[in-house]
Amino acid sequence: MRSDSDSSTMSLCPIRASLRKSLSLRTSSATHDRAAARPTEPNSPPTKRPTLDFRRAFPAGVPVIAPPVGYVAGFPTAETAAKARIASLVLREQGLRERELLDCAGAMKKTNWEQLLGVGCEKRRDVVEWLLEVIPPKSMYSRAFQTASGVELKPLKDEKDGDGETSGDIPDLIDQLTHSPETRFHAAHMFLRYFHLVMHDRAQRVDLEAMKASFEASEEGLSWDPSIPPDGWNLVVWDICVGCLAISVKIHRDVLEPLGPVMSYEYERIAPHEMGYDDLETAHRDILSAFDYSLGDTPQAILDEVWRALPSLRALLPPKAGWEYAQKGTWARLFSLILEPDVLKYPVSLLTVAVLIETLITDAMHRGEYPSLSSNAQRLGLAGDEPRRDEIVGSWEMEQGLEGVIQDLQAVVQVSDERLLDCRRWIRVALKSDDS
Repeated sequence: MRSDSDSSTMSLCPIRASLRKSLSLRTSSATHDRAAARPTEPNSPPTKRPTLDFRRAFPAGVPVIAPPVGYVAGFPTAETAAKARIASLVLREQGLRERELLDCAGAMKKTNWEQLLGVGCEKRRDVVEWLLEVIPPKSMYSRAFQTASGVELKPLKDEKDGDGETSGDIPDLIDQLTHSPETRFHAAHMFLRYFHLVMHDRAQRVDLEAMKASFEASEEGLSWDPSIPPDGWNLVVWDICVGCLAISVKIHRDVLEPLGPVMSYEYERIAPHEMGYDDLETAHRDILSAFDYSLGDTPQAILDEVWRALPSLRALLPPKAGWEYAQKGTWARLFSLILEPDVLKYPVSLLTVAVLIETLITDAMHRGEYPSLSSNAQRLGLAGDEPRRDEIVGSWEMEQGLEGVIQDLQAVVQVSDERLLDCRRWIRVALKSDDS
């Protein structure tokens, strides 16, 4: 028989434990057993709310920050936005030149710059002139050939237009090098910057000078170190040259329809030496690593922004004929200046503005009778038809507005009078020596 204690225990547990637990976890607010629930106590002390102390800290109350009634925020004008972009370009350029120690070497002479670059006068001019003049022959695209990687490429097909004449598509690389002077200038500028950087590294300078000595000894018929191939120096220089051109085309060439990307085999074909895909990729890595992926700006960005930022410049030159001709003259002079070894001592922004000023002064001195462009500009497709005399503003009006334009150009790139005059003197001497 069960005892009384057993019967009393059974009477207290008529419901299963799982059901009792589920009843204790109810979340319904309509429950009627709140009075039976035990009150809980917080584990952390309550936070103090700011009352009188807060009011004493701000006796006048919190000001309401709100625009006045009827206020409408205005967007910056086109001139203000262009000036802000120029200021950003100049600031970024200053940081780049400080990292590459270009401002520290600005006071050196031309011969010192030649030694600092370490390429040699003749070799350097050959490379820069090649970058300014190279145009792939269209016959390169008219026949099938095999690339260094073993890919068989078909020729570019010619299509007939409505008149029955054959009009072949212009290859993208030919089109880019023909109509984009900034692509060539940027490639040449990167080439000079690259050797300025690597020659500052003592270990790389020793290796490159050993390769250069071996190459020069083989050219003169002297003995050289057999562990250093004599053609190594020539291959390094031209690999970097073609690599700079390829990177510049990638920067300034759009690949969206109807345009297309420029293939690596095109650079392999136009290279003045035997070059493969691996050589081109190695040159890309070396260049980007030396620059730390900061490739710099071009004069065209400065020219575009100063035209938008300065109403005085737009008033001085007609937008259709005058500005187009001023840009052509500026690029023709820039192509001559990039051949100088000490061109790196001036920032691109200062160099562009100084060359533009010299171009405007030359146009004013000729009183509308503009001289023909240089051979560089003609080869690069920059020498179009000269504008009619009635399309160019008169010389008297140009002389009246020229001083104000020069001051505006100087102010927009934030350069001092001494620095601008020094750059303009250097430009005149360099252009005079180039003409002679």
